[in-house]
Amino acid sequence: LASAQLITALQSIVARNINPVDSAVISVTDLHAGQGAFNVIPESVRMLGTLRSLSQTVRDQLMQRIRQVAENTAAAFGAQASVSFKTGGYPATVNHVAQATLCHEVVTALVGADRAHWNPPPSMGAEDFAFFLQQRPGAYIWIGNGGNGQHCHALHNPHYDFNDTILPLGASYWVALAQRLCRA
Repeated sequence: LASAQLITALQSIVARNINPVDSAVISVTDLHAGQGAFNVIPESVRMLGTLRSLSQTVRDQLMQRIRQVAENTAAAFGAQASVSFKTGGYPATVNHVAQATLCHEVVTALVGADRAHWNPPPSMGAEDFAFFLQQRPGAYIWIGNGGNGQHCHALHNPHYDFNDTILPLGASYWVALAQRLCRA
């Protein structure tokens, strides 16, 4: 019961603590309790999850509130909670303008302006490349994977299915980008 209440309480953090203009997401992505017996109340519960925001200040606030809500919810049920974070949350993946412009020019030459989308809306997806972009100028791009009901699920979706037919186009992009950079 405590774990179910905690999952619900965690969802209220964004609604009640974060400015609606600031994007934030808290997701419980894994829950494990007990050893498979249907008639034994588990001694402990292990939850995993993710938090995402476009702002480090908001991520810090989320981590503080997650810890408080977990500890207080557990205490209300006579239990204890221990919260740990692997990182301080993933930073937003923000491209540098010069590098993003170069990538867009290369992909436009390759597939045409109508298929080269520029400046998509911000995504709440977490990406390791964001850490690189904090240290060096660069750009993170998406290569379309399909549509019309096939290969249309986003990365990290349980139904994601990589479209192997896109490999030649992806390779062509990287070759064209390398050639352009070598000329610069």
